[in-house]
Amino acid sequence: MTLDRAAGPDEGRAASRADVSSAMSLQQAIEMYESRCPAFVEHPEHALGRIQREAPVFWSESSGGWVVTRYDEVVAVLRNPAVFSSVGTMTSHVEITQSARKVLGEERSELRNFLANLDSPRHDRLRSAIARAFTPKAVANLEPHATETARRLATGLARELSRSPSADFVVTFAAPFPIDVVGAFIGVPATDRETVPGWVASWFQLYRFQLTEDEQLACARSVVAYRSYVHELIATYRAAPPNDATVIGALIAGTAAGELELSDDELADLVANLIVGGIHTTSSALVAVMLRLLSTPGAWSQLVSRPELISSAIEECLRLEGIAIGGARFARADTTIAGQQVRAGQLVRPVSRAADLDPEVFDEPLAYRPDRSNVRRHLVFGNGPHLCIGAPLARLEVACAVRALVHELPGLRLASSHRSEYLPSPVHRQLRRLLVTTSLESRT
Repeated sequence: MTLDRAAGPDEGRAASRADVSSAMSLQQAIEMYESRCPAFVEHPEHALGRIQREAPVFWSESSGGWVVTRYDEVVAVLRNPAVFSSVGTMTSHVEITQSARKVLGEERSELRNFLANLDSPRHDRLRSAIARAFTPKAVANLEPHATETARRLATGLARELSRSPSADFVVTFAAPFPIDVVGAFIGVPATDRETVPGWVASWFQLYRFQLTEDEQLACARSVVAYRSYVHELIATYRAAPPNDATVIGALIAGTAAGELELSDDELADLVANLIVGGIHTTSSALVAVMLRLLSTPGAWSQLVSRPELISSAIEECLRLEGIAIGGARFARADTTIAGQQVRAGQLVRPVSRAADLDPEVFDEPLAYRPDRSNVRRHLVFGNGPHLCIGAPLARLEVACAVRALVHELPGLRLASSHRSEYLPSPVHRQLRRLLVTTSLESRT
């Protein structure tokens, strides 16, 4: 089954990679990639398709590193921490100003306790501590709460659309949904769940987006306030452990029993990072999935009539849209990637967005085919030792959300006023807004 992309309100999204990428030279494609211009961020497949065919591994002057675009080489980089280190990669995308560093302190400036920024054995020790709480049973137990939350928000969105011609799906659904679900799982009190997303937004803006010096300084102060909050939250849990199972409770109990080796700073940073990752990953994934479903002719109506296809449709939407351009690693020693000599210490950028559209792995890579046999081979949640530990939870949340929306809003579609505009980031693909509406018959 193949469903084509809509011409729809967001007209540019219907362009074929073959047509557009063949119209640009390799140099133009590389310049688009390096510029991260709005046209590239909205449609990275055009430039990446040309690069993948003609220069699958190339040296990028602007990023000072090797760019890797084919699926097999991207996976090889991600799966080989003995050759490709993650230390320092989380802060390799943006330059933190001295004024922001002064506010943050060196440890927070360098994200020294962030899992994605670490190698074994420290990475393994901290990840195993989190895995203690992220069990399949614990995630499955969240489904009733995620379903209830999704239904409540879907009802609210339907109510808003009954009064207004359109609504911003990001504001009305995608942003509040994960903080409620992830917050309950991790242990963020309900009374704090309106405040925490602001801190999370500041964290991501500081470390992943391009900001002015004043903006960095404001975000740095917010990040410090966020970390202070997490320390206070942990102290509260220690003083009066709750009866219900939470990630914070499990980490504190394991540390107190001597089963986990975590310093106070490591514990606080793990909790802070889990909240950041849990909220942002789920929200971004949900927006990406909904954008693809609503801009592909027949995709949404198909799920309305056949909701059993929701899980595979989500995977295909994630593969096609992605939530990031790619990551970064540093070569530990001299090595070779697809015939290119990489020197020790050089930066390597595995581009998952290109890998997930590799025609050698995914037949008709730009076609929406939720029934493809390898639909879950995408790299949206990473691969190797840094595979997102919260991926099962994110998948569960997005599935609960789509099921609720299909049931409550079968006539949902993109608003005619919607235009895809992405936040400026060298790494992420995050829509500022997603304007939706519903058919007239669904409003009555």
